[in-house]
Amino acid sequence: MNTAEARGINQNLTPGALGATGTNATINLAGNPTQIVVGGRHGSVAQSATEAVPATDAVSGAAFLALGASQACVFAIMANVDGDVAVAQGPIEDLTADGDAACRLPPIPNDHALIGYTTVKTTSAVTSWTIGSDNWDATGVTSVNVNVNTPPTRPVIV
Repeated sequence: MNTAEARGINQNLTPGALGATGTNATINLAGNPTQIVVGGRHGSVAQSATEAVPATDAVSGAAFLALGASQACVFAIMANVDGDVAVAQGPIEDLTADGDAACRLPPIPNDHALIGYTTVKTTSAVTSWTIGSDNWDATGVTSVNVNVNTPPTRPVIV
């Protein structure tokens, strides 16, 4: 007899959970509470238009790195089954001559579900931009939120 072993997956079940970036340096969890599954367990993240960005990266445990002029990066917005929001920073990439960059998401910890990610791109006018400290709409900064069900399989073109 053939059998299949059931394994839990980490998944966001709420479409559109990550709202517009807005003007402040916080995370916008829009709409209804965000429903997630982590390792087969159901969890819920409270709705908040002003969720604080954690002080440290969920993967490295270090402070977030600043983007300089003409750089791009992807920030993974995630939560654990208890509803605690976390952020991890992907590698910082220099923009090409066309103003693009192929950015990779950071690893997502096994005890978290990815809610979405935010791409951030700076122009040559930016000297330094840091998530949680600087506004999403600072001069020379473009940020875009992308909602996901599971992590993308390819790099994100910013």
